[in-house]
Amino acid sequence: MPERGVSNSSHKIPTCKAADIHTPTKAIRNKIVVAAKLVGFKRIGVGNTFVHLDNDAAKSQYVAWGYPKGTKPAINPFV
Repeated sequence: MPERGVSNSSHKIPTCKAADIHTPTKAIRNKIVVAAKLVGFKRIGVGNTFVHLDNDAAKSQYVAWGYPKGTKPAINPFV
């Protein structure tokens, strides 16, 4: 499978610092987002069917974003 994502993706740096979790329902997605914040994730991407989590300290912290890029996340645990 070809690699996807932007060139500076936290998935692609030499020591991977990101994971995407498939979420089959909105309720499960929202629970994962809240739990991720509670356990210390400071960067959370929220898609319709997945949650992106990363701990890349070289990027902005305490942020959530939606997909496609630039859209407001459906749930933002940092506000």
